[in-house]
Amino acid sequence: MKWVVVPIVTTHRRQYFVHMTHTPAPLGSDTSAFSAGSHDRVDGSSMGAPQRGTNPVRAARRYLTRYAGFSGRSSRSEYWWVALLNVIVFFGGSVLMLVVQSATSDAPLRDDVSVGAGLIGTLLALWFVGTFIPGLALGVRRLHDADLSGWFILLNLIPFFGPLVVLVLTLLSPNPAGARFDR
Repeated sequence: MKWVVVPIVTTHRRQYFVHMTHTPAPLGSDTSAFSAGSHDRVDGSSMGAPQRGTNPVRAARRYLTRYAGFSGRSSRSEYWWVALLNVIVFFGGSVLMLVVQSATSDAPLRDDVSVGAGLIGTLLALWFVGTFIPGLALGVRRLHDADLSGWFILLNLIPFFGPLVVLVLTLLSPNPAGARFDR
């Protein structure tokens, strides 16, 4: 028997179910929805291909599911939604830490750190450690979408000018030749 993936369109998202046809498949052929070693999803699109015009929730979900994947590509919207999330977390956490420090201390600019501000600082440090490798992987995939080598991410190590160059490279429009990085 042969398995066929049939799309069901709902109001919120696409869903798929597997339908069995009456045509028998030849013996020895792969009849599963996923072949061994395949990186294709059930809907047929490659996991390495970027999702253009994605929303923040999908971008964050894809960021977390492909957290250490340096191959493939990521669209500008995927990259910048995650960058905005990180800016909000760090800026909001820093402001909250300053507010807690000034509310619980007599002199807010002293060297003593209050317990609350220290806890928030520790959480921000854990967020940084937890998102460092995924952030590098996302940057590499974004460079791949512009058909550039992922090694350009190392330009961030050059003080001042390196991050500016990487910023400009992440703003580049997608290049169809970047599909060579999909696997």
